Amino acid sequence: MRGDYHCTEGEVKAMMRDASDFGIDGSLLEGFTMDDIDVNTLKAYRMEYELHNPEHIWNGADDKDFLRNLGGYTVDRITKRECLTVAGLLMFGKGLAIRERFDNIRMDYIDQTNLAGESRWSDRLTYDGSWENNLYNFVKKVLPKLVSDIKRPFRLEGMTRQDDTAVHKAVREAIVNMVIHADYYSAGILKVIKQENGFFFSNPGNLKLPVHAIYEGGHSVARNPKIQNMFRMIGLGDNIGSGFPAILKAWGMEKWRQPDLYYDQELQHVELKLWTISLMPEECTEFLLKKFGINYQHLSSKKQIILANAYLEGKVSNARIQTVLEEQPADVSKYLYQLVENRMLIPEKKGRWTTYHLNDEYIIQPEQMTIQDMLETEIILNETDQKIYNFVRANGMITAQQVVEITDITTLQGASVALNRMIKKGLLRKQRKGRHIFYL
Repeated sequence: MRGDYHCTEGEVKAMMRDASDFGIDGSLLEGFTMDDIDVNTLKAYRMEYELHNPEHIWNGADDKDFLRNLGGYTVDRITKRECLTVAGLLMFGKGLAIRERFDNIRMDYIDQTNLAGESRWSDRLTYDGSWENNLYNFVKKVLPKLVSDIKRPFRLEGMTRQDDTAVHKAVREAIVNMVIHADYYSAGILKVIKQENGFFFSNPGNLKLPVHAIYEGGHSVARNPKIQNMFRMIGLGDNIGSGFPAILKAWGMEKWRQPDLYYDQELQHVELKLWTISLMPEECTEFLLKKFGINYQHLSSKKQIILANAYLEGKVSNARIQTVLEEQPADVSKYLYQLVENRMLIPEKKGRWTTYHLNDEYIIQPEQMTIQDMLETEIILNETDQKIYNFVRANGMITAQQVVEITDITTLQGASVALNRMIKKGLLRKQRKGRHIFYL
C-alpha cells in the first residue's frame, strides 16, 4: 500500500509499551526505595492532599503506606520485593535518583516575555541544583509563572472572592496533560515556554488518538494514569476526557486563535501551542497585504486565514488547517496547492509530512501594487498618473480618450505621453485588438 511505511525501533517499542491497558507508570523500579523520595516534596504534597481531602482515611497513614495507596510504591506479591513505582519516583523522587533512572528526560521552563537587550529569556527553570527535579515540584513551580499575567476579574461567590478563570483552568490542564501523556522511556524534554503571544508545551511520546479526534472530544486514556490520579487528588486536572475540550472552550470564549496540537513523528514528540492572539490580528492583515499586494485581497477568506496561520505560527500543515477551518483534508489540500501555485507558500517535506511557510522571496509585480505600496517604493506617481492608475485598477483597462476625460490632459498626444511614462515605470502595458489600442 502507498500509505505503508517502516516504523522505527523507537516507535515499535513505544507501541508495545502503550499496548498495556494499565499505563506505563505503575511498574516496579528495582532498587529504588523510600530513601529515594524527597521528604520535603512528599510533605508539601500531603499538606495539599489533606487540604483537598480533609476527611480522607489516607491522611493518617505513614509515608510508605500513603504512597502505596496512591500507586507510588508497590510490593511484588510473589517475591515480596518492595520498591517505588515509576509514578512514585517521577512525582516525589530526589532529582539525582530520577536522573539515574530516567537520564533521557529533562524538564525545562523558559520565559521569553519582556526580554531586555540580547537576552534569550527573562526567567528560566531547569536542572541547576537549586531544586529537586521531580514532576510535582516542576508543575508547582512553573504554574504560578505561567498565569502571573493572566487577568483576574473581580468576582464573588457568596462572600468569597473567586480569582480562578476558564483561562487559568485551561493553562493548568495544558501542563498536567503534558505530564500525564509524556513517554518517560523516550528521550526528550518536558518543555514549557511562555511567550508574548501565548504558551508552548512539548513532551516526548506520540498521540494515542488522531488529532482530529482529540479536537472532537475523543476519550484518550492517559499514558501515566497513576500520575494523573496524583494530580487529580489535589485539584489539578479535570475528569478523564474533559481536559482538551475545556482548553478549546476557554480559548473560544476569549476569541483567541484555536490551540494548535501537533505530533512530530520524526522527533517523536507532541507540541501544544496556546495562542493568546486573535484569529486575524490587524497587523497580520497589514503585513500580508504589503507582502502580496492586491493579489492577497482577491483571495478567498479561507486562503487568507491559511496565510495568516503561516505568518503567525511560522508554518502550517494540512492537519493544522483542518482544525482551523473545519474542512476535509482534500479541500485543504486544494487550498494549499493553489497557494503554492501562486508562489505565496513554499512546501517543505519533513519526514512523512509536508509543512508550508510564506514565500520570503515573493516579488510583487507592478500590477499587484496598491497606491500605498508605490508610495513606499521608488515608484512615485504624480496626480495625473495616479488618476490613470486608479481608473485602470477599477476598470481593468483604459484608452487614450478616457485619459483625456478623467484628467486635465486635453489632447490625445498628451494622453499618450502620460501612458508611455507609466509603461516605462512598469505600471501599464499596451495592447492592440484590431484597430483599437488600450492599456492594461
